[in-house]
Order: sequence, then C-alpha cells, then structure tokens
Amino acid sequence: MKYYHVNQRDEIRRIYLQKGPFQPQNYKFPQRAFGGKQRRFNISWFDDNIYWLEYSIKENVTFCLCCYLFKSDIPNQGGSDHFVKSGFKAWNRKLGLDDHKARTPHIIVVQKCQILMNQRQSITTAFEKQTILQEKEYRILLNASIDCVRFLWRQGLAFRGHDKTDDSDNKCNFLEFLQWLAYRCDVVDRVVLKNAPKKKYSIEMQ
Repeated sequence: MKYYHVNQRDEIRRIYLQKGPFQPQNYKFPQRAFGGKQRRFNISWFDDNIYWLEYSIKENVTFCLCCYLFKSDIPNQGGSDHFVKSGFKAWNRKLGLDDHKARTPHIIVVQKCQILMNQRQSITTAFEKQTILQEKEYRILLNASIDCVRFLWRQGLAFRGHDKTDDSDNKCNFLEFLQWLAYRCDVVDRVVLKNAPKKKYSIEMQ
C-alpha cells in the first residue's frame, strides 16, 4: 500500500474491503506434513474469521487482509508479520489464528477498516438523501409551473409581459401567478423564483 500515492490509498483500501478476503469454498486444500502427520487448511476457519482471513491458492498459506491494507500505518507487528509477508501455514495450530486476531495491531487495523467503510457509507447515504430532496423539489417546481400554465391557457391570457425586472409592479402573467402561489404556499416558495436552486429553474417567456 505504501507504493500508492497517499491520496489514493483509502480508495484502494475500500475496493479491497468491498470485495472482501479471498475465501475459496469449493476447493480441495492440499495437505502439508506436520510432525509426521498430513494436515490441511480447515475451511471452517473462514467462518470464525470471515472479515479478514484470506487464503492463497498459489502459496497454500493464509493472510490477514486488514493487516495487509494498513501495514504501512502500523509497522512492527512482531509475530503477526507472517500474516502480511510470508503467510500463516501452521495448519496444526489454529491457536495461531486466535492469537493473531487478539493482538493489538490487528484489532487496530480492523477498526480502521470498519471506520473507513462507515465513512464511505455515510457519504453515499448523504448523496442519496440529497438526490431524494432534489427530486421532491423538482416535482414541486414542475407542478407549480404546470398549474400556472393551465390557468393562463384556460383563461386565454397572455404568458409574456413587457417588464419582467425584479422591481416591476406588473411582470408577465406567468411570473405574477407563480409569485401569487409562492405567497400562499411555503412549500412552493422554497423552490421557485429567487429561491430556485441554480440551473434547476429557467423558463423563458418568449
């Protein structure tokens, strides 16, 4: 991670975390000799460490995704370094996994990962809420404009006027009626005329 520019690191970490650790399910894990006995990785270990433990098919070892992503921020993990560099492969010692996730450096990086993803979710939620609000404003603005157009059309009144300046006492019929609606409805007043957000409302009376 240290090889990436500092402004890119968090976004790259998010991509890794969104994909999650590589945990093959339909794979025949190869055996390795320990003390004269053949042992292999136990797939049930994924269930106990679903957030961070990943397996390398090529190397037949496991790594810690969280420690890998934040290794440059929290160096000197001591005995846990093999979960980032060489990989953990002591299939006869499940306690090695438990020992790793109980270490302070690992706990810190897991928290960092969770904070990073929560920040991303908060930003996404904020954009979604803003979009919903904008859609409501568009709808109110559109309905108010349509009501004005319908009224003028039914009455056979002209839309345009000769003086549409702000200090005019008698603007065009469309703007006068829209302003009349705004005076009597706070919801409409918040999204039309001077209160309309930029680039959301532009009706030219030709």
